[in-house]
Amino acid sequence: MWVCAVRRRDGRRVVFGRPGAPEAPVHQAVAASCAVPGYFAPVRIGRHTYVDGGVHSPTNAAVLRGRGLDLVVVVSPMSGPAGWSPGLHAATRRHAALLLAREVRALEREGVRTVVFAPGAAEQRAMGDDVMSRHDLGGVIQQAYLSAGVHAATPEVARLLHGAAGR
Repeated sequence: MWVCAVRRRDGRRVVFGRPGAPEAPVHQAVAASCAVPGYFAPVRIGRHTYVDGGVHSPTNAAVLRGRGLDLVVVVSPMSGPAGWSPGLHAATRRHAALLLAREVRALEREGVRTVVFAPGAAEQRAMGDDVMSRHDLGGVIQQAYLSAGVHAATPEVARLLHGAAGR
């Protein structure tokens, strides 16, 4: 298992669990990876403190390049079509979508097929502008579940997922 976080001292991505990375118990690596600045305190592991890996990239899919994988499934809740509405929330979604597209292109250039699950307009309406809000959490989960199922059932995605499951 690889878990991405960002070292606060220098802003570098650290992939816990990967050879050469600092040793970290799983619970601490996951806590560091979830330490969203402004919401949760950084997590100390060894001599350094770490924050959410999303500070570097919303998905960190690029760490999978060069691994000889057949298929990568990317879950990118921060990206998705934000349109061109003004505001920080829409700009953040556009930025996340650009980073995601760059990482997916890099994987696909290596011949790695990718399936991306990202929120569409309905999920974004359900989430609202504060993705950390617990307001209508059940509605957000329901909409995400239904939309993910529809996406997974599309012929292209279903073929890729079934092919990977058969290996």
